[in-house]
Amino acid sequence: MTSMDLNLLPSSAKFQAKKIQLRKKIGELSILMTVVWVIAMVTVFTWWYIGKITLEKEAETNSRVSKEFAALAQEIVVGQDLKTKAKLVGEVLDKRFEYSRAFEQVSGMFPESIILKDFDLEDKTNISLNGISYTAEGMDQLEQLIEEINRGENEDFSKASIEKVVLNATYWEFTINVELK
Repeated sequence: MTSMDLNLLPSSAKFQAKKIQLRKKIGELSILMTVVWVIAMVTVFTWWYIGKITLEKEAETNSRVSKEFAALAQEIVVGQDLKTKAKLVGEVLDKRFEYSRAFEQVSGMFPESIILKDFDLEDKTNISLNGISYTAEGMDQLEQLIEEINRGENEDFSKASIEKVVLNATYWEFTINVELK
């Protein structure tokens, strides 16, 4: 062996040793990168799966709530419709009650000698009355009644006026207007 051969041998061994160390480090780095990549993929898929399950649950909850709201909305519409109808019926009954009260007051207003033919409720407080009296005393009683009403002595009516009086062959025909209190 020559001296040159001896000098090359340790250098070659050093190079081989560094090459082995480099391969070992590359292998460790590859394993580390593979482990990191696998952990990252497992984490990503775990979050994706959790997100998917959460989204499905929320979609199911949303669907259930939407159905409940649709049913509730229909009930609200029906309830509002019933309230509106009940209010209208109440107003009609209230008006009819007032009309009934007015008609009761009018029916008890005249003495027996006066016959009430017709009456018309012009609004809530004004009533037009058409009647007949076969005697002059009945007409006198009607005039006294109108005077009592206009003086405020009648508890049901506030004002009264004679609109028309016609003397026919056998009876008096009249029209008066009265105003309820």
